[in-house]
Amino acid sequence: MPKQIDIKKILQEGGNFEGLDLTFADFRGMTLENVNFTDTSMAAADFAGATLINCTFDGAYMPDVNFAGAKLINCSFRDSFLQRANFRGAQIEGSNFEDAFLNVANFTEAKIKNTVFKNNPIKKADFRYALVEDTVFENVNMNFTSLEKANFRNVKFVDSDLRRVNTAHAVFSNIHDERTAFYGRKPWGGEPYHPEEENPYGASSYDLG
Repeated sequence: MPKQIDIKKILQEGGNFEGLDLTFADFRGMTLENVNFTDTSMAAADFAGATLINCTFDGAYMPDVNFAGAKLINCSFRDSFLQRANFRGAQIEGSNFEDAFLNVANFTEAKIKNTVFKNNPIKKADFRYALVEDTVFENVNMNFTSLEKANFRNVKFVDSDLRRVNTAHAVFSNIHDERTAFYGRKPWGGEPYHPEEENPYGASSYDLG
């Protein structure tokens, strides 16, 4: 992170970090509200234990960012790059991950509510022990992701690819399923679907980079 960026000063002046290089920046334990991180470069930035309310990360480059134990309320991550991002134990509510790149992201033990995942690669991600409620997964590719012992309640899976997903001991209740691919019998009881016949799964074109 460039030394000339004074994080505390920018926060005091309204919190507009748009376009800045915040690589390795330290926001641990901070409370941030209405802060603009649009188009920032934030590789390996640390938000562990922070509280973020109405913050915008649209278009941000954030590989290896750490949100472990953070609270993310009404935050936007549209079109952000979050490969290997750590959301372990985070509370995520009312947030939007549309078009975000989430391969190998860690959502272990996270509590996710009223959140949108749309047009995402979420391959090899980890949702073990997560609680996911009132959330939408639309046109996402979750191949090789682990949902082991996770709890999904009132969740929508639409036009998504959940083949090769580990659902061992996961609990699914009140699941809305539209054209979701899954090998074998769906644990939430949805109808079989074979995407090769009509849906190319645009999100699956992403690789692990």
